[in-house]
Amino acid sequence: MSPYPKKAVGCGLWVGPQPTAHKGGKGGKQTMPGAIVGEVLVRQVTPEELPLLEAMYGSFEPKEVALGLPPRDPERRREWLKALLEGINFVGVIGQAVVGHLAIMPAGQAGELACFVHQDYRWRGVATAMGNAAVADARRRGLTWLWVLIGSDNSPARSALLNYGFHTAWESQGEMKMTFAL
Repeated sequence: MSPYPKKAVGCGLWVGPQPTAHKGGKGGKQTMPGAIVGEVLVRQVTPEELPLLEAMYGSFEPKEVALGLPPRDPERRREWLKALLEGINFVGVIGQAVVGHLAIMPAGQAGELACFVHQDYRWRGVATAMGNAAVADARRRGLTWLWVLIGSDNSPARSALLNYGFHTAWESQGEMKMTFAL
């Protein structure tokens, strides 16, 4: 049985500090790491918590559909996650299940963003809540813009990113770069 049921119930995956409640706000204006937005807890994750992410991505589907990510092979996926954990990482938690992961890889004043939400929890505000926390954190760190690369055919991601405030920088050969000014 998957630890990611259709309804939010505890599965014993989440370990971390007690959250504090804050109001959510588009663009990260009010939401902070460790904040509860609706039913979603968002907090930063550390490299020591790699098993939490491995568990989520183990049942994540479809694999390798977003520009080849997340990797299907468990060893490649573990190495990919280790590399992401060198950046700034947030998880979305519902109940006690880690249901989303957002990473920012800073480079100068910009940060590359990657965001994945477990299929059983999509369209419940998980990505928006993690995005709000990530934007607030990126601003505190002095980043001035974020960017994400998606497949041009990924209409749900494109729509969500445009609604959040991202803009299309370019589109070519099946890929699209979208940017967000901080």
